[in-house]
Amino acid sequence: MSSSLICTPPLKPVVEPLLAKYPQHTLIVLDHPHQLPQQLSALEGQVLLPEGAFWLEEGALEAPVDLILPRVHNLPALLLGDEPFRQLFARYDGGICFALGNGRQILFMGPEGDCQALCYLADTCLGLEDGSLRARLTAYRRGWDFFQLEMDLSILEGLMSNHLDSELVVQVPKGSQIEAVPHRELLLVKEPVRL
Repeated sequence: MSSSLICTPPLKPVVEPLLAKYPQHTLIVLDHPHQLPQQLSALEGQVLLPEGAFWLEEGALEAPVDLILPRVHNLPALLLGDEPFRQLFARYDGGICFALGNGRQILFMGPEGDCQALCYLADTCLGLEDGSLRARLTAYRRGWDFFQLEMDLSILEGLMSNHLDSELVVQVPKGSQIEAVPHRELLLVKEPVRL
């Protein structure tokens, strides 16, 4: 079954090499969550949203098509796993940022001024440009801690191959509503009321 996969520009270089392995997906890149409702209304079939709850920053979303999201907070959580992401976030009290690929774009998890550490998400299997030196220099110049962790593509590949553990994925049927919630479940689906 063909589907659309919507991601942000920082995730695009990670997804593109995987499309050769999973050609049933059409890639759509959006810059911001406020663009999502309009884009979804123009699509048919199934849509994958690998960055999970990130797409719900603007609030609850009515699904005009079938949606599939992993139970992750955002791109770093997708590429590390949600539990390792939560631990890092807690360790730095939200004052952490991330970089991947060429290291030019920094993904802040809170206000830039609160950042204490930069984590570079290293690629060991896709052949992405190594920007770890650039990221290390950025951290040094700003007085942040720096460390590097290897990307774990298991959630992304599981989502793209349709072989993701059912506890890690949320399926949102067309006409239902999905919202981010502040507890372990992270994503809540509300079925439409049938009269």
